[in-house]
Amino acid sequence: MKVVHFVIVLLHWQLSDARIAISDQYVVNPLMEPCEIRVSGGGLGEPQPLILNRDATEFVEPKDAAGIIRLNPGDVISLFCTNGFATPSTTMDLVRATCTTGNIFTIDNKMDEIAFSDITCTAYPYHTARKSGKMCGNGAGVDIEVGFIVKGSFIELFHICHDDIIESTMYVEHTMGPGNEGYQRSFPRPPWLSSGFFSGKNADQLYTNVNQKAMVAQILGSQELADKFIQPTATNIYLARGHMAAKVDFIFGAQQRATFWLINVAPQWQKFNAGNWERVESSVRRMVSQRNTNLKLYTGTYGVMTLPDINGEQQEIYLHFDENNNGQIPVPKLYYRVIYEESTKRGIVLIGVNNIHITVDEIEEQGYIICEDVADKVNWVNWDRFNLDLGYSYACEVEEFAKVVDHLPKMEISGLFI
Repeated sequence: MKVVHFVIVLLHWQLSDARIAISDQYVVNPLMEPCEIRVSGGGLGEPQPLILNRDATEFVEPKDAAGIIRLNPGDVISLFCTNGFATPSTTMDLVRATCTTGNIFTIDNKMDEIAFSDITCTAYPYHTARKSGKMCGNGAGVDIEVGFIVKGSFIELFHICHDDIIESTMYVEHTMGPGNEGYQRSFPRPPWLSSGFFSGKNADQLYTNVNQKAMVAQILGSQELADKFIQPTATNIYLARGHMAAKVDFIFGAQQRATFWLINVAPQWQKFNAGNWERVESSVRRMVSQRNTNLKLYTGTYGVMTLPDINGEQQEIYLHFDENNNGQIPVPKLYYRVIYEESTKRGIVLIGVNNIHITVDEIEEQGYIICEDVADKVNWVNWDRFNLDLGYSYACEVEEFAKVVDHLPKMEISGLFI
């Protein structure tokens, strides 16, 4: 009887633990609390690994605006660090982490437990931008995919349709779901990247205030006009590197870093960038979360902005000219974001005028309104759309917009997304 009593006590002790290792399987105590990985507030170690599904083929992300990944005890995820892990000590760059309870995990079936926030890489996972070999933009652009290479497989974040001739991006395509509103807050901005693009030029230098003034003075034939249009950065009257796929359109800091390719930006007036365009971006994220929907987004540019020269003639503005005096890196006339809900095939385009040195009459006269404005039907965008300083803004039906902006992929539209 004493032997039987000992076996019962031992079995009770084992089952009170979170799991018992049996090969790569676990007996899970159903009384254990689920695991939670908090995207913000110190829930991720730094530098953070990529958080992937068990097969390491896609990201594991929060499902709502709370910014918390929830797992059941025994659930397995994969973690990836390009250059390996700092903690825990391992020679592997890809490991499997099994949920125990709370923020506690075990790594690769070992019994030692670790808090998820203590799992760190030796450096941030490398992101890459590479040409896919496909054409886009009605044959005028090359398709570039941005993401991470994990064990030879490419995990995609977004696509860029880029014109290599004028060195301008037509549009960027990415998706957004309810969890995107729970993005990692206050993640530091990394340096800009242009390697492999812009014909080897240091494109980042072309965005400096000094170069902007020099180019505008050259184009308009007047330093006085250049000083008027391009002012010190403290005034916000200058051309910023305007994201298309925004930094905080992505959840994890490691993903946000991947938006800092200069092929993902175009020259955008900073007042507009921080004004109505930021309101478009934040309103879309908030709406997606509130409606619990999933969207495909195409964010891009159209046309070339002009400014009056010394003779009052409108001149197109570029940040660079090649050896044949062809303009490159144009300042766009318009920024746009196409919102497409694939489940209902409904869509809408939100459009902003990228010119803060313009009047309402000039907006109409110079062709900034390219389709019928339906913005009065939209009540979820928190913009001040007639404020010229913040960027005059409007909205259009996708089909009407696409009659003018013909570089977009074809979409089947059943109605207006409002």
